[in-house]
Amino acid sequence: MKRFIAFAAFLALFVSPAVSRAQKPENAAIAGNSVIMPAENVKLPLPENSKIYGATVHTTFLLYALVPERLAGWGYPLRDYETGYIDKKYLGLPVLGCWSGGASPDKEALLRARPDIAFSYGSPDQNSFKKMKDYLKELGIPLAAVNIKTLDDYPEAFLALGKIFGVEKRAEAMSKYAEEAITKAAAPWKDIPEEKRLSVFMAAGKNGLRTVCGNSGAFEIIYKAGGKNAYECSEKSSEHSGPSLTMEKLAALDPDFIVTENKDFYKNALKDDKWKNLNALKNGRFILMPNEPFRWNMHGLYTALLGIQYFSCRFYPDKCGADMAEETIKFIKVFFDKDISRKTAENILTPAARQ
Repeated sequence: MKRFIAFAAFLALFVSPAVSRAQKPENAAIAGNSVIMPAENVKLPLPENSKIYGATVHTTFLLYALVPERLAGWGYPLRDYETGYIDKKYLGLPVLGCWSGGASPDKEALLRARPDIAFSYGSPDQNSFKKMKDYLKELGIPLAAVNIKTLDDYPEAFLALGKIFGVEKRAEAMSKYAEEAITKAAAPWKDIPEEKRLSVFMAAGKNGLRTVCGNSGAFEIIYKAGGKNAYECSEKSSEHSGPSLTMEKLAALDPDFIVTENKDFYKNALKDDKWKNLNALKNGRFILMPNEPFRWNMHGLYTALLGIQYFSCRFYPDKCGADMAEETIKFIKVFFDKDISRKTAENILTPAARQ
């Protein structure tokens, strides 16, 4: 049974709790069923000179892909490897902070930047969204909810955002890429019954023994690539929190693949006899997940569209005919409008070789 159910992507703009959520006819004509607008003075498409703010890391990167020239600032200081994919003229944008890992935005920085509207992943019914909305309301900044629950929501969401920002052509290219990526990633394994698909253990934490459950958004990048969770659980988990196992339990599970984002753990495990004795390591199926241009496994981030293709080819190489270096070059061009060399693409795909 599939763990991820595709929901129609929609955006919701909220300025005041007292405002009606009825959609304006003119806005509905622009955004269709993917956008629910309040009956207030937020007219679509947004003006070309409007300044926009990503209230979460996800939405900052999403907005940069679509309309970098309108971005009010970054949610955090970009990492060195991330700056290589950003147009130099946007590297000097102010750091405004965002909601991430318990942190919240910098009010003074937001007041100085004066964004016209903010966007956040999530649903307006979530308590976390309501808190963000109330926080920003005090600063006079309306908040839009980008409700992308799975990668399947991206094609429609890109089209809706394209209409909102008046960048339909660019958004259509991203929507098309998302559809094709999901189809290509499924091709090698779509005819394999779930019980026969390869098992994958997502190794997290300093010692690699913390993991995520199959119903977690953090596992979608694996599930969409044809992997099944080696450790069956249903409790709430994320890339930051989840159940912990013992080494003995992991050995008994005997996963086909082990995947991790933790570079230090990856290096240490390769030298640790307890890990080296696992079949996944013996068979060369221990993968350090790439993390460029931005993290691949941040739930809901579009970099996973490249990630699912990569993992599908790693899990089922005999059935994958894709040239992942070329696919990476294409991805960077579509989402970052940047040309990279094949060498750079190969480096993105092989972080373990650079350890």
